[in-house]
Amino acid sequence: MKLIIVLIYCSLCLPNTTASTLIPVPKIQPENIKMEYVNYSNEDMRYLALNIYHEGRGEDLHGRMAIAFVVINRTFHRRFPDSIKEVVIQPDQFSWYWDGKSDTPRDKPIWDAAKDTAKLCLELYNTGARVSHYDPLEDSPDWIVDGALFYYASSGPNKIKEPYWIAAENMTETVKLGHHSFFKL
Repeated sequence: MKLIIVLIYCSLCLPNTTASTLIPVPKIQPENIKMEYVNYSNEDMRYLALNIYHEGRGEDLHGRMAIAFVVINRTFHRRFPDSIKEVVIQPDQFSWYWDGKSDTPRDKPIWDAAKDTAKLCLELYNTGARVSHYDPLEDSPDWIVDGALFYYASSGPNKIKEPYWIAAENMTETVKLGHHSFFKL
């Protein structure tokens, strides 16, 4: 059901995305994540899109979605703020927000893709929670990252060395997508 929703949405809203660019939806249950609806405002959606724009430049749809799901997952975790905007602007979390440079998107096609990805992820998360046969023990709206709350650029032009917090927090890597590695507690 979810794959059909993704295919329909992608064909209508993301015209450059085809069925061959989508990956199967595995059945997983993220740990420490309460399965609830994502409550968000237009401002939250804008901050999610800004985070995707700045953190996911050069990533394909799945890489951008993974970045979005980390932010969404954080809104449900006790360690982070409850709103998307507050998660994104939380001190020392996302470098683009705290680097002192302009945050205004300058590349319209990438900005448009980031906005579309933000909308897609929020709708998928909320639609997944509303499907009548939805089972939180079997299904997860964040199927791409398996409950990840953190990521870093592990390859590509913005590659950084492995952050200290991975070992310090005894984190588990859930997936590598594009230039990023994703982790959960």
